[in-house]
Amino acid sequence: MKKAINTITSIIIILVLTLSFAATASASNAQVAPVVHTDGDFRYTVSNGQATVVGYTGESITAIDMMRFERTLSIIVPPTLGGCPVTAIGDRAFHFDNLPIVWVLRWHQGDAFPTFTEETLPLGVVSIPNSVITIGDYAFANNPKLKSVPLCTANVTTIGNYAFTETPSLRMIVLRRNVTFIGENAFSPDTTTIFRVNENSVAHAYVIENEFTFTIRPLQQHD
Repeated sequence: MKKAINTITSIIIILVLTLSFAATASASNAQVAPVVHTDGDFRYTVSNGQATVVGYTGESITAIDMMRFERTLSIIVPPTLGGCPVTAIGDRAFHFDNLPIVWVLRWHQGDAFPTFTEETLPLGVVSIPNSVITIGDYAFANNPKLKSVPLCTANVTTIGNYAFTETPSLRMIVLRRNVTFIGENAFSPDTTTIFRVNENSVAHAYVIENEFTFTIRPLQQHD
C-alpha cells in the first residue's frame, strides 16, 4: 500500500513538473505586444531604437479645421518620434478605418440651426521622411480622397500587401530603384495612378506585369 502511494505521489510530481515546464515554455515563446507611445498627433512603437508609426490621433485639429472639413487633411510625418528615427509606416497606420473621428459642424442652406456630426477626417496628402524604408500592409488603404504620398526622395525598399489599395484619387507615385519588394495588390488592379519608375528596376517589372500606366524617370543622384 505504501509503495502504491509513493508511486502515485511520484506520478503527480512528474505531472506537476511537466505542466509547469510547458507553461514556462509557452510564456517564453509568447509574443509580447509592443508598447504604443504617443508623440504629438502620432502613435508609434519602438524596436531597436527605431520608430514605426502605427496611427494618427488628430488631437491638434482645431475647430477651424473642422468647419473647413471639405478641405482634406494634410499630414507631415516627422523624421523622429520620441527621439527615435522613423523607419516604418506600420500596418493600417493611415487606413481609413484607423483615422480619427471628430465632431464636425455642418450648416446646410435652409437649415435653421447648425448640426454636429461624427465624421472620419478625409486624408488628402501624407508626407513621409527620408528615413522611412518600410510601408506596411494596408498602410494607406481605403482612402478615397488621398491624392499624394511623395516617395521621390524617400528610401523606401518595401511596400506591403494592399498598402495603397482603394485609393482612386492617387494621381501619381514615384517608385525608385531602391524599392525591392512590392506586396500583393499593393495598388488596386484598376488603379488610374501614373507610376514613375526607373528602367529595369523591380518597380518597372511590377508596373509592366500589372499593366499600369507609367513613365520612365531618369536616375537621380540619390537613386
